[in-house]
Amino acid sequence: NTLEAFRVAASLGAHVLETDVWLTRDGHLVLFHDRTLGRTTNAMPPSLRIRDLTLEEVKQLDAGYHYSPDGGRTFPLRGRNLTIPTLTEFLDEFPTHPINIEMKGDDLRTAEVLVRELEERRSQGRQRIDNRFVVGGVHCGVAQRFRRLAKELGLDVGSFACEGECLALYVLTLLRSTWIMKNNSKTELPATTSRTTATI
Repeated sequence: NTLEAFRVAASLGAHVLETDVWLTRDGHLVLFHDRTLGRTTNAMPPSLRIRDLTLEEVKQLDAGYHYSPDGGRTFPLRGRNLTIPTLTEFLDEFPTHPINIEMKGDDLRTAEVLVRELEERRSQGRQRIDNRFVVGGVHCGVAQRFRRLAKELGLDVGSFACEGECLALYVLTLLRSTWIMKNNSKTELPATTSRTTATI
């Protein structure tokens, strides 16, 4: 999730970019996948999380610290000024690519900050937002908060199902299969969650 990695992906012809965002302690969105910082950075202790740090502290971490192409013999990206990028930096760098964003964690402010970032870019004419983004999150409260705010502002942004919605659809699928087996019928039943309607 570094800008350098996304530049390589774009240069190789990637048409869509996917990333994850976490909220820092002082309310900034940054691109990072893991729950803790120790696997990929030099954070100490390794159990530190993005939400424990301010943006300034996050920016001091070496995002290439643990990269090794040879199983740990060498670490060629250490000290190369690879940092954890902010969402703002990422969107500035890739103003036209379709983008898939997963909101990490359960802090509802993540949805609020993300909607504000997208709306500011649209209202200022800085970037096309509508029909370019797909946004979601594992935590249903965050995902649903984003959808609600985006709808209120008229942002035409796609959304994917959260964990609870996926589970509900899975359970309904099982129930439908049981009903068909019991009744020996091919009747289609609508499977519905609070946000998704599908025919299975």
